[in-house]
Amino acid sequence: MTRILLVFLAAAAIAGCSSSTAPISNGGSGGGLVLVPHALDFGSVPSGQTKDTTIGLFDEGIDTATITSNGVSSGAVRDTNFSHPLTLGPDGSRTIHIEFTPSSQTASGTDTLYYTSGGIPYNAVLSINSSPTGGGSTGGGSGGVYAPTVIDFGSLPIGQMHDTSIVLVNTGTASITMLSSAVNSSEAQDTNFSTPLTINAGGYIMVHLQFDPAQAGFRTAVDSLHYLAGGSLHSLGITMIANGVSTVTSPGAGSTFTYAVDTNGVLIGTTTETIISNTLTYQGKSDVIEVRDDTGTINYYHVEANGDVSVYIDFSQAAGSSLPVPLPSGWFTIPIGSKIPISQTLFDSTVSYQGIPITIQATSQATYIGAPLVTAAGKTFATSEGSLDINVTGSALGGIYSSGGSSTVTIWYAKEIGFYPKRQDMITKSQTGGATQTSTTHYLLSSYNIVH
Repeated sequence: MTRILLVFLAAAAIAGCSSSTAPISNGGSGGGLVLVPHALDFGSVPSGQTKDTTIGLFDEGIDTATITSNGVSSGAVRDTNFSHPLTLGPDGSRTIHIEFTPSSQTASGTDTLYYTSGGIPYNAVLSINSSPTGGGSTGGGSGGVYAPTVIDFGSLPIGQMHDTSIVLVNTGTASITMLSSAVNSSEAQDTNFSTPLTINAGGYIMVHLQFDPAQAGFRTAVDSLHYLAGGSLHSLGITMIANGVSTVTSPGAGSTFTYAVDTNGVLIGTTTETIISNTLTYQGKSDVIEVRDDTGTINYYHVEANGDVSVYIDFSQAAGSSLPVPLPSGWFTIPIGSKIPISQTLFDSTVSYQGIPITIQATSQATYIGAPLVTAAGKTFATSEGSLDINVTGSALGGIYSSGGSSTVTIWYAKEIGFYPKRQDMITKSQTGGATQTSTTHYLLSSYNIVH
């Protein structure tokens, strides 16, 4: 029988895999922002009569905001809340009273609030209107929702969900019901409306939104809110933006990671991975991390800008390799940051081996699995789990003889240490007419020493 020799990847070949925000305001972004309803509808108010209402003021910025004074457009608007400066801390709120006395000549007005935040002057304008004739409600009286149209989360680490709070204000004179929301991207979340929420006339609710950039650079998502007001369905959109950044700090030269190792459930001892360099230029990439294990084997991995982890595999050096044709060595990426599966065909052809034509196929599949917590070395690590699977099959004589092999490495990568607290290597070999053999080795971090 002609022996069909295929590559069966050894674990050593891939050991290196182990490897409240505010909308932009007129004074600039990043400072304080006092959020007020952009339009306050007093509804039906008889001419010459005064109506009092309350509104909420919210500091949606990262700095303390101090409201120093205000100015009204006419005597029809009365705001006596700022005889002394009023200070709001970040995410702070305060309820104030505003009075309006419409006349046949004045059915609207403005109240401008002047404040400082982070040493920068700002102003917020509240528009006021009513129906002075009485005898019914205006269209605005049926209710409406005020919300920031843009939320800038600023620079966020890739793969880390960031929470912020915003205020939804009912600017009308009748209650409204928030029904649902829909976000057009998996990078953002709005889980506030699993059940309908009612906002009373002139009232407000605070809700939470989350954003997790999947890649480096500018990222955006739109949250569509649906609500019922005056018996009619309405909707509004909130655009969330962020700048995704990779904040992984690579372990420096001299860092060590020691693992307890077991194969098929049998403890076989410990092994230590030592970082030789994290600034290496290797095979077209910069800042490559060079790792040496107890056997002296050198492996290389690289954290991409989008948070993915790439490992260099040299198939010519893979232990146990024997194939009539060489597989292309190169960088293989596990998409723990981008979360997008990566499939590659490494080889698919028929070659002659000892005079017999052999059809050989080799493929790889890299997959993001999830973000579980891993307990190791006396700590609990937040990780990103992903796997790289390489399969090789060969057949000859019309399939009479066939053989196959696969190797799968699964990593649990922790940004906190720039390495992996857990890894699993699984090697499977099969052959026509024989039993399939599988060997699974687990590595669990028992101790580590990081040098920066």
